[in-house]
Amino acid sequence: MNWIDPTRQKFILLALVAVHALAFLSFYPEIITVSDEMSYVLQTRLLAEGTNEEIVLDPFTGKYVHTGRKTLYPLGTALFALPFFKAGGWQFVFWMPFLALLAALWATANWLKEEGRGPLFAAVLLAYPHTIIYSRLCMSEMPSLLLVSTGLLCFWRGLDRNRVIYWLAAGFVAGLSILVREGNALLFAPFFLGALLRRDAKWWILLLSGIAGVGARLVAHALYLDDALYMRPPLAFGLDYIAANIGFYTGVLTLLVPGGLFLGLLYRGRRRPEIIGAIATFFVFHLLYSFSGEQSGVLKSLVIGPRFFIALLPLLAFAMAESGPRLWAAAKSKWAAGSGQLDSLGRRILWAWLGAVAVGVFAVHVGHHSWAAGRVEIRDAIYAHTPDGAIVVNDMRASGKFFDAIYGNRISLSRHWIDLKKAATLIRRNGSLFIVQLDRNESPFWQQVTRENDDYLASYRPPPHLVLDRRFSDTERLRIWEVTHVP
Repeated sequence: MNWIDPTRQKFILLALVAVHALAFLSFYPEIITVSDEMSYVLQTRLLAEGTNEEIVLDPFTGKYVHTGRKTLYPLGTALFALPFFKAGGWQFVFWMPFLALLAALWATANWLKEEGRGPLFAAVLLAYPHTIIYSRLCMSEMPSLLLVSTGLLCFWRGLDRNRVIYWLAAGFVAGLSILVREGNALLFAPFFLGALLRRDAKWWILLLSGIAGVGARLVAHALYLDDALYMRPPLAFGLDYIAANIGFYTGVLTLLVPGGLFLGLLYRGRRRPEIIGAIATFFVFHLLYSFSGEQSGVLKSLVIGPRFFIALLPLLAFAMAESGPRLWAAAKSKWAAGSGQLDSLGRRILWAWLGAVAVGVFAVHVGHHSWAAGRVEIRDAIYAHTPDGAIVVNDMRASGKFFDAIYGNRISLSRHWIDLKKAATLIRRNGSLFIVQLDRNESPFWQQVTRENDDYLASYRPPPHLVLDRRFSDTERLRIWEVTHVP
């Protein structure tokens, strides 16, 4: 299966990276598109300001008040984004995930090369469309991918040389990875446990440096969040979710990573139990996780759910680089008479796949940029039809991501909290308020939210003045009302 020599493999991988870079630069992100992403950028902004809370105007009293701690996630992603935020503001933070992916590709390709495998298998990272999407978002996926690929590269290097140095680095990176996302530890634990059970020389270095990495998280959270043990409350876990997840996630890791899950589990190279154990543990862990993104509709759920496996890709690529060629060689030996035809077919499939990866990478950038352009229009319409300092009542599940100090001065309040009595108080004190309703219909969940918002609006008498009614797509409609009469 050595159809392309290693030197050419490097150039092909670099060509794919060049396509990715060109598309990223040509269609540079212009807006924060995901609510979770807004939370990360807010955390980064507050970190740059040296605080973990905001000072905001209380529209009920006219006084400035402290919001209290405003953070949802571990601090690591914000720390990764901080230098970019300081260099160029929120518009510059998108460079963080882009560069993190490039570094992860370098680490994965070198891990493959040093084990005598084809570095082109690192293209699996680019072939997975979710990698490209989340390389455009300031979220935890790309920092996780970087830490996992770098940590495993250091662990593997420590097997053969400079063990003290590389295992110090591997352990610290593994421990530090939970500063970005706690689940990252699952991808390191089998290797560290294996070193202990095999009684590898200096295994304790991994333990001590891992503790140091975990300690870095505790210190960071103690200093910034005033809570060393802070952890975001997880969504539900349980056996009940396996049936809903197993078919979908198996299909994703078999089709988008060609044969990836099965080829990964068929690995027979060095540290076989650890490799298979890490893949299986990480996969099963997410089968038990309740989050699937189904509330956002079928198309968006295809993007949201499988993102959790981005950090698994370096391990899958490494395992596939051993099992794929071995199984291909076994097939050729079984059908010796047709081995030449098999090789010819394999080459065609490989080149077709590489071509599809290049086209897919560019297309994902274009597609995401086109979709994000609609978010830009919605944001701009909201700010164009509400004055500076306006009180905006909205369903924050749908439109909360459009309200932040980085965009402008609006006081965003949840319609779940603002009843008619509170609305009357706000109008008497401030003269008016605005109701912003972003209707979505791509799923039963959002259709129900729209009905609830309509019921809320209907409770205002006399009816508010309609300022804007505009459809941005078949699934999104923005309406804005100004309320000047006390309901």
